[in-house]
Formats: sequence, structure tokens, C-alpha cells
Amino acid sequence: MKNSVEEEAPEVEFTNETTVEDTSTVTLHWRVKYDGNLPVTRFRLYRDSSVDETTVEVDSDILGNTTKYTIHALLPGLTYSFKLAAFNEAGESDFVYLNVSMPADVPPKVSWVHVLASTNETLLFGWRRPNHDNGANITHYTVQLHHQNGSLVADKTMVINAPGRNNHMYIFVGLEPGETYTFQVQACNALGCGNWSEPLEGTTSDGVPDPPRNVLLICDHDYSRDSDSITVTWDPPVNARGTVLSYNVTIFTKAQYRNDNGQTVEEKTSKIEIIDVKAHKLEYRTDVMPNTEFNVTMCTINRSGCGPMTNISVNTRCRSPSNVPSVLPQFSMHRKNNSSNCRQLELKLQRVSERNGSIL
Repeated sequence: MKNSVEEEAPEVEFTNETTVEDTSTVTLHWRVKYDGNLPVTRFRLYRDSSVDETTVEVDSDILGNTTKYTIHALLPGLTYSFKLAAFNEAGESDFVYLNVSMPADVPPKVSWVHVLASTNETLLFGWRRPNHDNGANITHYTVQLHHQNGSLVADKTMVINAPGRNNHMYIFVGLEPGETYTFQVQACNALGCGNWSEPLEGTTSDGVPDPPRNVLLICDHDYSRDSDSITVTWDPPVNARGTVLSYNVTIFTKAQYRNDNGQTVEEKTSKIEIIDVKAHKLEYRTDVMPNTEFNVTMCTINRSGCGPMTNISVNTRCRSPSNVPSVLPQFSMHRKNNSSNCRQLELKLQRVSERNGSIL
């Protein structure tokens, strides 16, 4: 008589060889306790976490001759519940369970960082607490600020009195106007500090710029063209407190003379010229009228506007020389005293304007 063997679903169990490799990796070990008189064809592995308590399928088709499995990308400081089932042709075993607590680690990298506000001397940065603290409360943050030339401006520690707070900020004061800085932050706990956040640039707004230096006004006469001109030159300010965009050149003119009616006239005008720094020159030149007094004053323009104007001095005033009248006078000629016997002629000239200079 032939012996009959009962074929059943297998039984499996975790062994104590399970190893936590690091703060995010574990290797599970198991053995087939009873194969049900049939070869085990595959295993199915699931996990739950203590955070969301959802069941996640790790692998549903592990080969039947496998006795261990390594799981990566786990979160430090969490407890995971793993469950395993074995299959043969007779069916599926009951699940067996194993809880594994992952060791705590330093906090993860802060990933949400923004510039919240800026003035000409301050920068306010904000960041969000990492979604997971890796098993140990965040105790403080380290913040660093570097100038764009690489020099360290500030290295500060900000202690956290409310561990559950999600949003944080830090303000740096006493910075230079119109300069670009790089900010980084790292979260720290009792085990140490995590990686630095990605560098974030912030730029202070421009401050009030100093006026240009060594402003000089020169009046000149070009004899080849018989024309007058003025030339203004200057040097950049000592402290631009930002990016110089242009210069304001304000020219005041004054001319006093007798017009063609013999009346004394005084002309006063002002003109503003904006010299763009893209022109790469610190000079302004223009043709002018003769017999005119000129004064010039200037300011530096950056992104905050026009700074204080320069004072008028002997170096910023000049006078264009007198010149001959621009038009000939009208004249008439007739006999003197209207006498037919008189052979003298009388020449009458009409007065012309002395705008170009006094007629002697």
C-alpha cells in the first residue's frame, strides 16, 4: 500500500539574525519552519511604520530559496513592523511579524529656505523645519552668512525653545548696502548637525550714495569753430552704497546784458543731464552761449535714488568769454540836417543785443 503525504501551506518565522545596518537600512533574516511537504515557491513582505501606520508592500515575489532581505531608505528613529508570508502550491502561510526600531540620526537637510525681507543693511531669511527629525528633537540651528567674495560674515547658533515649531527666521544686521550674500542653515540635535542647506543668495538694497568727488567745471573757446563750450569732469564717490547707475549733472546759467532796446536783461536757466555709467566716462561736454556764468552741482544715482548734491565752489563755476555780436546791426544813411547843400552824410545804426558781450 502506497503511503500518502499530506500537502499543506508552509510555516515561516523570523530569526534573531536580523541586523540594523545603519540608521536607514535593515536586513531581515528568516527560515522556513515547515514547508508543508512542498517546495516553497515565493515569499511576500510588507511593512508598517509608526508614523502613518499604512501598510506598504516591500516585495511580493521573493524567491522561495531566499532567507534574508535588505530594506533601504527607512527613516531614522522610527519603529517599523514587518510581516512575512511564504507560499507553496498548497497555499499561503500565516503572516509572521517583527518590529524593528531604527536608531536616531542627525536631522536631515533643511530644504525650504527663502529671503523674507531686506533693507540696505539687513537681510531676513526664513526656513521650514524638516518634516522628520530622524528620531531626536531638533535642539538648535546653525546659520552662516558669507559675502559674495567668499568671506564669512556671520556664524550664529539659534537655540530652539519650542521643538514643535515649523517655521523659523533669522535676521542679519549691519550689512553693507547693495551687496550680495550667501545664506545656509543646518538643523542640529543631540547627535550632531545635519547637512547644510543649499546656498541661497540675498542682496541688500542700495543705501544713500556719497556725492561724486573732484567735480571740475571748465569753460573753453574753440577758435577754429568760433564756439564756446563747457566740460564737467568728476571722480566716482568714496562709497556708492550699492550699484552706481548714473550721475545727475545739474547746470545753472546766468547772463546779464542790454538788449536791442537798451534794457538790462538777466537770464537764469538750469538744465539736468543724466550720465549713464554704461557710457564708461566720467565727463560731460556741451556747447554754450558766450558771456555766460555757469555753476554745476552733481549727485550719484544708485537703485535708492539720487544722493546729496555737491556744493558749488570755485572749481565748479566758470564764465564763457565775450564774443562779437551774432548779427550785424541794421543801419541807414542820409544827408545830414536834410540840407540839399550839405555834402555830409549821416549813418544811423540800430542798437543790437549785447548778449554776446558788452559793446564798447
